[in-house]
Amino acid sequence: MTIKRAYKNGSVPGGFRKLSCFFVYSEFASKLHNMTHKYFEEVQRCTDKNTIHRKIAQNKQEKRKIC
Repeated sequence: MTIKRAYKNGSVPGGFRKLSCFFVYSEFASKLHNMTHKYFEEVQRCTDKNTIHRKIAQNKQEKRKIC
């Protein structure tokens, strides 16, 4: 759509500038999305590890109480 409009107006560079801006933005957005996704995965993994450690600690305490 942008390219057609650019050719009709006869201002090809302007149209391509818009397109390139859009592509840069979309690339940046996808990178940002991937980064946040990885970050949240890491956070989830850490919380999982912490819960496991906490459960182990609780089990040890309960065993001590029983003994």
